[in-house]
Amino acid sequence: MNERNPSTRERIIAVATTAFATQGFEQSSLREIAEELGFSKAALYYHFRSKEDLARAIIVPMTEAFDDVLSAAEAQDNPDRETLLGEIFDLLFSHFAVYRVVMRDASILRAVDLERWSGEWIERISHILVGPDPDVVETVRAVMAVGGLARTLFLTATMPPSTVKTEAVRAAMRVLDADTKDES
Repeated sequence: MNERNPSTRERIIAVATTAFATQGFEQSSLREIAEELGFSKAALYYHFRSKEDLARAIIVPMTEAFDDVLSAAEAQDNPDRETLLGEIFDLLFSHFAVYRVVMRDASILRAVDLERWSGEWIERISHILVGPDPDVVETVRAVMAVGGLARTLFLTATMPPSTVKTEAVRAAMRVLDADTKDES
């Protein structure tokens, strides 16, 4: 692809991503997206049969990248947890516009079946971060570590990413390694 002339499909995805992130998935219409691009709704339908197809085109590259990161960690005998958390941060940062879409309007989750993927990821991440057959506490810690890492990125978007990454990964590691003694 020529960087100066993105394909029509890429332009549609870029405009739709912005619309979904600012207005929400449900509130955005294909008519408005087509108008923003300067062509008819029929022309938009030539590239995407539905708003759900367009949502999948936006979200699937991020989900595939996430699967790749997890698969690479799973292929290692003893993956480094801190490295994995850093890679997850980097992935979310590189797909920040898509992450904003998901955070802006959770209704897009239904359109792309992200709930199913999320459930699979939680299982895989728990296995990688805390070992096979994690108990409830270990699973919660793994989910909190990754969820906190992701939410931190969203809430600190205007701060230097390298500093945020370092601190977010450190905090996630503390969650994973916290003492489990009951202090009540």
